[in-house]
This record gives sequence, C-alpha cells and structure tokens, in this order.
Amino acid sequence: MNAYRLLVLTDHRSHSPENSLYALLQAIRKHPKCAHLAVASRGTQGNQAFFTGQVDKARLYATTVDEHFDYSDKGAAYQGNLQRVRLSNFDAILLRLPPPYDPVFAKFLVSTFPEHRIINRPSGIARTASKAFLLDVADLCPPIQLVESVGDLLQWKDQFPFVLKPLNNYGGKGIVKVDGDRVWSGDHSESFLDFLQAFAKKTEPLLAMQYLDRVHEG
Repeated sequence: MNAYRLLVLTDHRSHSPENSLYALLQAIRKHPKCAHLAVASRGTQGNQAFFTGQVDKARLYATTVDEHFDYSDKGAAYQGNLQRVRLSNFDAILLRLPPPYDPVFAKFLVSTFPEHRIINRPSGIARTASKAFLLDVADLCPPIQLVESVGDLLQWKDQFPFVLKPLNNYGGKGIVKVDGDRVWSGDHSESFLDFLQAFAKKTEPLLAMQYLDRVHEG
C-alpha cells in the first residue's frame, strides 16, 4: 500500500480556536496512507519570500504535525522544530490560505510544483475566489442577486429579510443583515435610510442572499 508525504500551506495568523484545520491534520496524520505530514505558515519568520513568490530568495520552513500539534493564540505550533523543506520531497500540497487570492504566489507555486497534485488548486481558487461565483450555481442557493444600485437594494427590501456580502471578504467580515427598516452589522444596528446613504457611495457591488433563520445549525 502506497503512503504519501503531504505538505500543508497555511497562515496561522488568521486562525481561531474554531478553525477546522487542526482536527483535519490530526485525522490525516493518523491515516495509514500518510507517510509524513508537515505544515508551513505564511506567518512564520523566514517564509515571507516563499509566500510572496520571490524565486531567488524563496526558502520554506515547516514543522512536522505530531499528536501535540494544535491551535494556540500565539501560534506556538509553528515556531518549534522548524526544518527547511523542499517541495520536491512531497507527493501533494494542501492549500489552506485565507483570502484574498494572490496571483503572484499562485503563479510561483504552480511553476515549482505540479498543479494537479495541489489540493485546492490555484486555478480553481482563482475561479471561485469571489462570492459572485455563487451566481453560477444560483439554482442551488436561496434567492440570490448581485446588488449594484440603490434600485436593486430597494427591490430586495420589499421581498424578505436578506444579507449583503462583500464579494472578496471571508470569515463573515463585512456581512450585514437587512430586515425591514433596520440594518444589522454584528450587534450594531442602524436605520435602512442611513445604510442606503452609505451604500450609494460604494463603488463595489455586494451579493444579496435571502436570510435563512437558524442557518448556523447547518
């Protein structure tokens, strides 16, 4: 039975205790087809040149995932037992980098490692990086529309509660809920009229989607 060497590329500075990466890595580590599992972070000192695609200066330092590898707010798991690694020593790469998509790094990575052996391949990320991609599968979503004008916003307001999402943010950043004459951003609330005045000054469209109650339950 073949066993594989896997390298994970991430950025621990954007992680939280709820990040699924840690449970995922522990599950992979225990799999009988995993010969070796290492993880390298963009936030690790010495990795900056690699993650910015500086070919002549690129060095990559990673740590082996063991049973103690876990989240900490200071990223302790990414600071100890670091070793310089070469991409050619791995069978596959798992990309778990937060947005925004970096085309310079993506081009550098696929020039040094076969893209068909990259999980979450850069070309796929480029295609789906914007939430506007959901419009291509609108039949699988709640009512959804790109909101580009005050008229679009007023039309949606008269139908049902909905959320507005910035196209390139992630992790819930920038999402607002419009419910009747109130607009909510986290715990902050303002009138729809005040929000409308601010929206009229925006230059980027937002993605509107019908609000689903209890969506956090899956």
